[in-house]
Amino acid sequence: MIPYPHLLCPICGDTLTTTDKNAFCPQNHNFDRARQGYLNLQLSPVKTQYTKILYRARQHLFCNGVFDPLVSGLSNLIACQHTPSQSVSRPAHTHSTNPRNPHPRAATVLDAGCGDGSLLAALIQKIFDLHPVPNRTDPPQTVLGLGIDICKDAIKIAAQTHPTLTWCVADLARPPIADNTQDIIFNILAPANYAEFRRLLAPGGVLIKVMPGPDHFKEIRQALCPLEETQDSVPNTLRQQIPLQFSVSETRRLTYDVPAAENIEHFIHMSPLSWHTLPEKKEAALNGRLQKIRLDYILMSLKESYIPEC
Repeated sequence: MIPYPHLLCPICGDTLTTTDKNAFCPQNHNFDRARQGYLNLQLSPVKTQYTKILYRARQHLFCNGVFDPLVSGLSNLIACQHTPSQSVSRPAHTHSTNPRNPHPRAATVLDAGCGDGSLLAALIQKIFDLHPVPNRTDPPQTVLGLGIDICKDAIKIAAQTHPTLTWCVADLARPPIADNTQDIIFNILAPANYAEFRRLLAPGGVLIKVMPGPDHFKEIRQALCPLEETQDSVPNTLRQQIPLQFSVSETRRLTYDVPAAENIEHFIHMSPLSWHTLPEKKEAALNGRLQKIRLDYILMSLKESYIPEC
């Protein structure tokens, strides 16, 4: 495991030094690595409905190639983002006061809300193969990948499955990561904290936001929530959801179908739609005659827009 240089102490905000066994700051705050290899930087436990069953189901689908088109779509989107002439020039005072990096030619990639880590692990190799990556003119000697999620069960699975990357239990409300250090931030089907993303992005870095499209899980929604109204087109309000601090470089829609027979049980287990669904409706969906399941994603590439302070 390559030490990750940009983690901060969640107690005092000083730089964390990471080792194979722990992480510690100059103020002697110490965080032991769990047996699986991850760090818990969440100071107080958080209850969540996301469970091991959900993440194991998602991992199974990933291994079956269900999300391969999404990985390819994201990789292609990133490959189109190298526009150094459009990089944002920030005022000097907004740069990190501690840009410590023992790997000056390492590209930094954060998955904010990483879940079981499968997507980040797959994307890391794709990014390593890119030349150049966003915000860089030289090929990286390595890619430092960091996945954070508020769910400990998810991070446990990620650390067990992909031990070469850095995994942390941490809150998106205030990620314990140094300012201006991330070349690429992924935020895939997870809550967004744009103020924090802006703080974390390196100048010229790119934020990749993925939202569900209107037809995402359409067949499952109809089976579990038959009275739910469905939309017929991509909402025109997508861009309105993006704060002024970011500009949309590109928006793409990715839709594809996967066979239902061998995947339906895992899709139902991984979907929050099932949390409040009666058992008999789940059983009916499992025993139904669905032929396919539609996956529908909105992929957005965002760059920082510098807005002068008044």
